[in-house]
Amino acid sequence: MNQFLARNAVLVGALVAIAASNLAIGIMVPMVPPVLEQQGLSARLIGLNTSLGQVGVLLAGLSLPLLIQRFASKQLVLAATALMAACFVLFAISTPVWHWYAIRFLTGLGIAILFTISEAWITTEAGDARRARVMGIYTSILTVTFGLGPFLVAWTGVNSALPWVLGAALLVLGCLVVARLNIRETAHRETPVSMLATLWKAPAIYMAVVMTTLFEATMLSFFTLYLTDHGMPLERANQLLGFSIVACLAFFYPVAQAADRWSRNKTAMLCCVLAIISAALIPFTVGTPVIWGVAVLLRVGAFGLYVVALALIGDTFKSSELVAASALVAICWGIGGIIGPPLTGSLIDTFGMSVLPWSLGLCYAAALAVMLAKGGKIVPVQGGLAPKSASGH
Repeated sequence: MNQFLARNAVLVGALVAIAASNLAIGIMVPMVPPVLEQQGLSARLIGLNTSLGQVGVLLAGLSLPLLIQRFASKQLVLAATALMAACFVLFAISTPVWHWYAIRFLTGLGIAILFTISEAWITTEAGDARRARVMGIYTSILTVTFGLGPFLVAWTGVNSALPWVLGAALLVLGCLVVARLNIRETAHRETPVSMLATLWKAPAIYMAVVMTTLFEATMLSFFTLYLTDHGMPLERANQLLGFSIVACLAFFYPVAQAADRWSRNKTAMLCCVLAIISAALIPFTVGTPVIWGVAVLLRVGAFGLYVVALALIGDTFKSSELVAASALVAICWGIGGIIGPPLTGSLIDTFGMSVLPWSLGLCYAAALAVMLAKGGKIVPVQGGLAPKSASGH
């Protein structure tokens, strides 16, 4: 075990720091809306607060390739984590009026910088031969830690400083872990890489990421409403959504193992097919116990594609290119979070709630169509196990 930790110190340390920071974010997200509502703010203004966080994510993603040329990646992660911890302190000590909008914007900046660079570290340290499995573990950690946040808020309540202090403490812990990591800094000494050039090199990867972000934003916003519209009690609908998020974790590692040992591209295609079929089954199973299994398989297909996409980013881009590539992932999540719910909401207003399953499936039908048009490939590389000489492990 000690030898394993010595060989994988950066990988393990980055995962621990991400886990601590994401748990803090899981506290913040369900905390802000009820507090703002208690202050008498309208739903539109509460939504604006969330959108400003996404604007921060977008701006940070656009700025990172330039920032990484001037500062070491470790310095940027430490600064971003410290900024987020300071924001949590400000949340704790200030009355939620207009300055909470600026604080939420700053947390978006910190989140994007922290996750983009940490993700680049993880994909680099994973090595080619096990990259998909590592990214499967990474995705599972994100899901679990974010999901624990609301449980902590239920325990602490929303009317005290305790949850904010707890979140700040978790971010300080993340800072301490990152401070001890020995990062090999190379990207900031290289020629800057254009994001457009990065996108042009592998556009299908980013289409897969965008489809996942649209899927997640749409499902979190409307799936429970769809279920209640079809006669399911709200409490039961929330339980089903939570169950699908937790249960799909059992499938991430097997999907990632198939991507590593069989084929990245074929695994991605199978995930798309699974998501499409599951979405198509929702209208026929919504009133039966089968919907519980269908909802799990839908998320397995949706996020299985995302796991493979992250692995392919590590296969395709290296060093300073990888920073730009990871920044594009953050931008994709920002875009999905901003446009996904309004776009689907407009479709629902026009065609009714029954359009939701088809809109979810359409995301993956589009991704599958692009792959088929490219000869069954997201990028023109061989999927499956890379040569050991290329893995570095």
